[in-house]
Amino acid sequence: MSVAMKPLLVLGSANADLYVEVERLPASGETILGRNAAMRPGGKGANQAAAAARLGCDTAFAGQVGDDAYGPRLRAELSASGVKLDLLASVSGASGQAFIILQGGGENSIIVVPGANAAWSRPSQAVVSRIPLGGALLLQREIPDSVNLVAAQAAHGAG
Repeated sequence: MSVAMKPLLVLGSANADLYVEVERLPASGETILGRNAAMRPGGKGANQAAAAARLGCDTAFAGQVGDDAYGPRLRAELSASGVKLDLLASVSGASGQAFIILQGGGENSIIVVPGANAAWSRPSQAVVSRIPLGGALLLQREIPDSVNLVAAQAAHGAG
């Protein structure tokens, strides 16, 4: 007997992850050569939503992307993973970005520029209204705490 699962709502960040591989980190003021530069979709929230959807979980993602060139690509990648995007907003300005420097041996250094992920103070009414309909709410710390707090309170109130 199978049990129908209620949908998962992931509320969080979506980033354009910009990767480059290097032999070592540059010294202050030094320029070095990199290789294998790439842009991949990322952000803890978007990554968790994509993984859950790929595993067969009915998953919706609530977040924000910018109206820059990265926004449509982030949206397309999430959609291709099977994530429902009716709660993914597009806002004026830049999408979140992460600059990831990969060194040999697996070491990395990351700089995150929050962009659209930081451009809200509370979740929309549409997001808050969806929380009681889900089986679980998944949060991270890459969006403002005030957004997570309102969502957590709505989830608590829904039991």
